[in-house]
Amino acid sequence: MVSVDSRRGRPRIHSDDEILEAALEAFAVHGFDGTSLRSLNAGLGLSHGTINQRFGTKEQLYLEAVDHGFGRLLDEINAIVGEDPLPSDPFEELHVRFRAFMLASRRRPHLSRLINNVGVHSSSTLTHIFKHFIEPAMRPARTLISRLVDEGKMRPLSDRSVLMLLSGAIGAFSLRALSRKFDKIDGPIDEESYCDEMVRVIIDGIRTRD
Repeated sequence: MVSVDSRRGRPRIHSDDEILEAALEAFAVHGFDGTSLRSLNAGLGLSHGTINQRFGTKEQLYLEAVDHGFGRLLDEINAIVGEDPLPSDPFEELHVRFRAFMLASRRRPHLSRLINNVGVHSSSTLTHIFKHFIEPAMRPARTLISRLVDEGKMRPLSDRSVLMLLSGAIGAFSLRALSRKFDKIDGPIDEESYCDEMVRVIIDGIRTRD
């Protein structure tokens, strides 16, 4: 979409990606109804009609911001998973995939807040997020879990349980103020070690024992 600034020959003050990131955080914090495009423009130093001219209505901006945020999250998960060859052991591969989700999510804690808001009520936005991002992201883990269950190596675990376990685990990143209250007890959080610790707890809990 061509901005009014570029049509007049002036450079953009912010890229579309920067606007979408700012919009996503605003929607996560204030909700859809509480987010004002006028305030968003002002906060970015843009003229009051710039975002409308680039993205259309607030509804259109919201959907583009959601697609941008969750699309980037999936890209980052896949990039982390692809850093090294996947292990042949399915439990170890599960560890890699769960850990990648947590590591990617720590950089986008506002997505957790947004999904917590959107997930309260049925809506077309929730359906869109689930269909295009949540369900596809869970397919590799579902395949591994089905294999391990069939081999008698783990207890059955539903997709819902997997998502809720991991969503709870990333609370240390989406609820940072609460997490920091434990610094005097546990010391400051080492985020990568924390991710490994939580994934181990989850996987150890679903293994069968001889």
